[in-house]
Amino acid sequence: MRVLVTGASGFLGGHLARALRAEGAVGASRGPQTDESIEWVRPFDPADAHAARAALLGVDVVIHAAGRAHVLRETQADPLAAFRDANVTATQVLLDAAREVGVQRFMLLSSVSVYGDQVSGVVSAETRTAPSTPYGVSRLEAEQVVRDGSAITTMVLRLPMAYGPGMKGNPLRLFDVVAQGIPLPLGSIANRRSALYVGNLVEAVRRLLSLPLPSGTVLLAADAESVSTPALVREIATALGRPSRVFPCPVPLLRAVARIGDRALGARFPLGPDALWRLESSLELESGPLWRVVGTPPYDRSDGLAATAAWYITRG
Repeated sequence: MRVLVTGASGFLGGHLARALRAEGAVGASRGPQTDESIEWVRPFDPADAHAARAALLGVDVVIHAAGRAHVLRETQADPLAAFRDANVTATQVLLDAAREVGVQRFMLLSSVSVYGDQVSGVVSAETRTAPSTPYGVSRLEAEQVVRDGSAITTMVLRLPMAYGPGMKGNPLRLFDVVAQGIPLPLGSIANRRSALYVGNLVEAVRRLLSLPLPSGTVLLAADAESVSTPALVREIATALGRPSRVFPCPVPLLRAVARIGDRALGARFPLGPDALWRLESSLELESGPLWRVVGTPPYDRSDGLAATAAWYITRG
């Protein structure tokens, strides 16, 4: 089996390309790469139909992990257009190229952002999608492109916040805050959120490569247990060998501070309304269907946080 992983220069794609090398995985990126732990194909743009067809010759499975991720500080004049170019158009071109050259399977790594901010309870693959950000809209539209594909077996994996060695974005920022010993007024938050250790994602994908699932299948990937934000901060502190500086503060007061700080300082304020919403809201994923298909996740959260902390400390 020959597996091509797009976005292999990124966090998730890189882990998949390295871990699945024994399964015939090769990594794809837009530019030249020097990571010798990955076998690279010639650099190509997934939105370039000719280059995509050339890169996909002889490939059996595409794992599409490339795309424009959630942006903390947007600089584009038209964010939705930028997300659509990177996440929807590129997916359509790549899928068409895969179909033309005879690729058998196409797996898209998507996001729980397709559900929007107003979900409640446990979210399943059947929960109504209502994205509330340009990023979420583009992810849902890319999913539709893949699920409408014919003459090729397709699959969508929706992912929550993913963490592990090499992580970026919000998970890395949270480790930074805990490592610096910054007091966090999050002790009164009583939520439940799902997260995903990259090692569990890798093993799930490894097992899915050979399973005969119906085309268009949508599965949610997450660690076996959800966690509250205060508990997660304490677990990160333990993994880093740092004291946990979480203290209680009424949530309404936090919201008021977030609004005032955002108005006064804008993007410079670290805990604006959007950031606070992600910390205080609940988002539990029903990942049981995935693990019933591929088997028990091999790592629990303590394993994942320990591996992540070891990488974080080593990188200084």
